Amino acid sequence: MADNSAALRRARREDARIKRQRAYEAITALETSGQPVTFPAVAARASVSVSLLYSDQDLAGRIAAARDRQRQAGADRAWQLPARSLITEHSLRVELTNAKDQARRLTEEINLLRGRLSRHSGHKPTPPGGKPSLLPSTSSRPASRAGSRQPPPTTAHRPAPSRPP
Repeated sequence: MADNSAALRRARREDARIKRQRAYEAITALETSGQPVTFPAVAARASVSVSLLYSDQDLAGRIAAARDRQRQAGADRAWQLPARSLITEHSLRVELTNAKDQARRLTEEINLLRGRLSRHSGHKPTPPGGKPSLLPSTSSRPASRAGSRQPPPTTAHRPAPSRPP
């Protein structure tokens, strides 16, 4: 019987090297994509056991370092992590402040436009959030028409043309 133990040891070392290489690649891929770097996530992505990751000091250290970098994702790391992983309480507060400012500016613009419209149309200004008044405003009418109460011109009603049978 031939002794093939040396060949088995070489195959085992090669298998371990390939598994570690897949684990390194999985750590890099998870960190680059912004997904959480955890021992189970790396094991699933690399198709290796979690115990391999814990038993290898270098792999365990790299996973811990990647996890720490993700926890510290701030302004200094923002360029390396995808935008979806950078949502923080501060960023949400800034967005809320910006939205409130925009709503305030738009409300001011609407009120300005309502005022212009009421001056040009002769109607009383619409109160914010209220219904428009259909009563003419006497202050915005020209002086020549303010005293005259003439009805608006009417158009004659024409019957619809009849169709031949």
